[in-house]
Amino acid sequence: MIAAIVTAHYVVLLLDSGLDVDTKGALAAFDLFEERSIGTWANAALLAAAALAAGAIAAATPRAQARLRKGWMALCAIIALASIDEVAGFHESAVDLVRSAVSLPGFLVYAAWVPPALAIVAGFIAWQWRFFRLLPRTLSTRLTVAVGVYVAAAAGLEIAESALLADSGGRDSVPVLQVLVGVEEGLEMAAAAVVLLALLGHIAAQCPAWRIGIRDGGERVEAAPVTAGANGDEARWSRDLVASRQRARS
Repeated sequence: MIAAIVTAHYVVLLLDSGLDVDTKGALAAFDLFEERSIGTWANAALLAAAALAAGAIAAATPRAQARLRKGWMALCAIIALASIDEVAGFHESAVDLVRSAVSLPGFLVYAAWVPPALAIVAGFIAWQWRFFRLLPRTLSTRLTVAVGVYVAAAAGLEIAESALLADSGGRDSVPVLQVLVGVEEGLEMAAAAVVLLALLGHIAAQCPAWRIGIRDGGERVEAAPVTAGANGDEARWSRDLVASRQRARS
């Protein structure tokens, strides 16, 4: 899906800039430079799914493991905020606010949201450092690499694009800008997918089975992890748990 979305972006770039074909805006949804695009939807959906996965892990974590449980809840919240921002564009709204508050160099004129966003990310990591140290090494490595790639693409390439826009005064005069946008959005979606897959793998390792119950005549739906002894078959639970953890390690 990610490859198809990025390819479509470059096809639109080729038609508009390379072949000078007037598409009359019919392909705007495939242009990743546009905020209202299929790429924005895909990135928001991947992040939303990752937030739900983190929330599921928080629900499956025993209350006795308070630090882990709170850490997963915090991770769920920050990923959900990133998903909402993809659609609502809070970071875009912050540009004018930051410009009015401080004097920025030219390369940050169109990326004024980057410094405060990096400060938020750094603050979150410092706040939840102990939580990340409690995670399995494989999971923490995957999350660290994926988040690093996401931040580097969103912040680093955004600054490069801002510098190009500041020098040229418009996107149409800098075809390389559109190339960078495709790389940025592709890396962001790929990183979000890696986060989602890592979290789903952790769910499979820690809690292979979940039970969905419909209660009160359909008025209430409950989803909860099946724990040892919940179905009276502790031996099967233990066997499945060991097997799933071995798969996760491999």
